[in-house]
Amino acid sequence: MNEFQPCADNLGMPAIQDCKPEAREPLTSVSADLIAAKRQRELRPTQSDRSVGLWPLAARCLGISARTPTSRTVSVRGSQSVASASVPGVVELEIADDICPAWVAPETRLRVPVPPTRSVDLGDHDVLAWGVWNDGRRSPILAQTGAGLETAFPWETWTEYILTESYASWRRRPLYTRLPVSYRVLPSGLRYRLAMRMCRSRRAEEQSFPTPLFEGGFEALRHVWRSVTDPLAGAPASRLCLTHDVDSEEGFRFVKDLAGVELSLGLRSSWNIVVAEYPVDASIVHWLMDHGFEIGLHDYVHDNKLIYLSECALRRRLDRCLGFIERWNVAGFRSPSWFRSPRLLRVLRDYVQYDCSCLDFDWLCPAGRGGVLTATPFVHHGIVEIPTTLPFEAPLLESCDPALVPAYWRPKVDWLVAVGGQIVVNTHPDPEYSGNLDMIRSYGRFLEEALESCNGRWSLPRALAAEVRPRV
Repeated sequence: MNEFQPCADNLGMPAIQDCKPEAREPLTSVSADLIAAKRQRELRPTQSDRSVGLWPLAARCLGISARTPTSRTVSVRGSQSVASASVPGVVELEIADDICPAWVAPETRLRVPVPPTRSVDLGDHDVLAWGVWNDGRRSPILAQTGAGLETAFPWETWTEYILTESYASWRRRPLYTRLPVSYRVLPSGLRYRLAMRMCRSRRAEEQSFPTPLFEGGFEALRHVWRSVTDPLAGAPASRLCLTHDVDSEEGFRFVKDLAGVELSLGLRSSWNIVVAEYPVDASIVHWLMDHGFEIGLHDYVHDNKLIYLSECALRRRLDRCLGFIERWNVAGFRSPSWFRSPRLLRVLRDYVQYDCSCLDFDWLCPAGRGGVLTATPFVHHGIVEIPTTLPFEAPLLESCDPALVPAYWRPKVDWLVAVGGQIVVNTHPDPEYSGNLDMIRSYGRFLEEALESCNGRWSLPRALAAEVRPRV
């Protein structure tokens, strides 16, 4: 069978762990109008930044403009904001009504990347999906033939092309990763403002794929494929899976605060720690382990240079983490700032059981835009990949008020539940992100709503990875 089978059943979802929190008061709904009213803070460098000349230099190193990006009007279909211009190598899907997933609204725009190879003419067979190309052509892309289900591109090749992010618009290596010192010598506040500008600049691109918050084309195609090849398989179910990246010593101060919110709801999470970036507070790590939390690896240092190392240098760096891996029974890894590469994943499989460095839809990594376009774990380069589907603090980079973050993510949670994807959350306990009272409160409200959406189901990433099987 050609369709990849990431988990225990053919629909890609493992057996469910029912860990329901204690009964609590009904959730207070947040009006959708609040999203439109979110605070728009002007992003300007402080006077101290100007005085030392850090702002233009740092912006140049990151490859972004030091000026505030201009706004742009984008077309809106369904619940997604999409770029008005077509994107090379991406086709728009039209799926037959009788087999189209129920979660696809009539006005929803479905897009999917296609391999740079010649497509197969499917003729006039029973067409299940059409592709609309950049030049306006409309041709069958998925059809039922006498030989079975056929696609315009070999399904296994097409799936591999997407899951390996071969379509992604990776940019040149950021200049700051070539410098002899780490980018973290810049003040944390300046780094945060630069990240905000990069995010806003990325959102303003004329031609972009994928777009936040989700692109449903690949999930829709997988739904159609499964519906035909295994119509009796049960429907997938979503789980909440919580992860955190501790990027600084300051972040350790808020670990127990965030973990306490999770404990109050009967939840546990994984905490990814940088081995040598700061003094690791062993007492806090012991406290996490004693309370059933999981410890993960977040590189040896947080300099964003990992994927640019040779394989030998990669192994030397990860070898320096072996003591940490053994001491804290580490099973998982996430690369700093979402930097990832096939070489990194091939090396990682010799050190850990799973990786969380890929996003389902990535507009955050400084290296460029991409994503694996699925919310289902799978095996990638010999290692289990658990796509991060909800980078909780991303709205802050768009000047969203902390109180509105749960409302920002509500459409994405609803979509993940509808497609049977995993709600894999990532936060940072550092003060600029989730390490403050406003965001801790917001995180608690979000967890309550997300738990209710997935009927109390949750899992640690280690357990999620253990149920994944290779594609066959």
